[in-house]
Amino acid sequence: MLNPLDPTLYKSGDPTTYGYPWDMYRRLRADHPCVRVELGPPEFVDSTWILSRHADVVTVDRDAQLFTSRAGHTHRRVELTSEETEGMPSMITMDGPDHSRLRKLVSKTFTPRVIKAFEAEYRALATELVSRAVGMERFDLIDDLAVDLPAYAICKLLGVPTGDRRRVVDWTNTLVVRDEEFTAGGRTVEDAMQSLGEYALELAELRRREPGDDVVSALVPKIGTPELSENEYVGMVFLLAAAGNETTRTNIGHSVYALLRNPDQLRFLRSASEEQWDVAVEELTRFATPVIAFRRIATEDVEFHGITVPRGESVTMLFASANYDESVFADPEELDLRRSPNPQVSFGAGGRHFCVGSHLARLETKVMLQELLARVEEMEIIGEPVYARDSTIRGLLHLPVSVTPR
Repeated sequence: MLNPLDPTLYKSGDPTTYGYPWDMYRRLRADHPCVRVELGPPEFVDSTWILSRHADVVTVDRDAQLFTSRAGHTHRRVELTSEETEGMPSMITMDGPDHSRLRKLVSKTFTPRVIKAFEAEYRALATELVSRAVGMERFDLIDDLAVDLPAYAICKLLGVPTGDRRRVVDWTNTLVVRDEEFTAGGRTVEDAMQSLGEYALELAELRRREPGDDVVSALVPKIGTPELSENEYVGMVFLLAAAGNETTRTNIGHSVYALLRNPDQLRFLRSASEEQWDVAVEELTRFATPVIAFRRIATEDVEFHGITVPRGESVTMLFASANYDESVFADPEELDLRRSPNPQVSFGAGGRHFCVGSHLARLETKVMLQELLARVEEMEIIGEPVYARDSTIRGLLHLPVSVTPR
């Protein structure tokens, strides 16, 4: 049976399909739009129902009553941000009033107006990072460039001191991307979870003594009140640090890779207006789809395509397939930076769990690409991309490139 959640599919991904099993996705959408799959690896839940069509993914993501998040959003038995599966409580694994209560505490930080105010600062850092990388002429696009801007942005928003940012990134890498590269040398998910949890509490104490204009400083007075338990605070730090680091780094890396393999689109982008850039970033984000899949639990029997999914069973939204659904996107496997409208679901489908950091991710991706193109005349891929062995995040771990500076 076709299993799009096999982590080895993505570790050994075909570079010509950007590391995605497009052929499998096409077969699923055409012949098995709702199919039960046994997952196999002991760290995963036993089975799940895979939904691969765009319309079905939208249906599930927008109905938090019929499809609950409380058991976790990944397919792992131990879920980083779900109290029901040995993790910390977090809004991504809550529904109803609890979800609304926690989301309200941070949503104002991530509005377009607030994020726009950081653009000059992010652009200055992107300029510095690009200049440093370009000066090397040969470098790893991920390690030497893409990792730093997202880490800086989310850590600054959280109030993490500069000297601690690398540790936070290392912990979130181990927690989110379960590739051997991040668990080498005896590092374990359990150790990373404990270390980041302890650090979150230390950070709260620091910001209680030295408050700043950041998320943790704003949350500190609420910790231990009905608005925010201590565990919910730790879960919030887990969620924001992890999501803010890995997914945007992946989006930047895959975007550059896609542009280098589509020189006509790259040429268009070099002379694009600001409005055209916004359209282009939306298409690059569709093409990248950093999050492969999330899951929910059906709270009642529900039918898809003549098949009944029983109450209590796992339902998977295969975002990576939905973003390439030919019934929604013309020539979906082609990068088209003029594509509009573009109902991509990389940030979710507009339901309650729509990515709170979507505006931040878009801005970081645009700023980094703009500064890169402004300083590079030519760029060439000089080695095969290295993907993560993971079926939640389509991590791009390494992409060797050479550049000719402008």
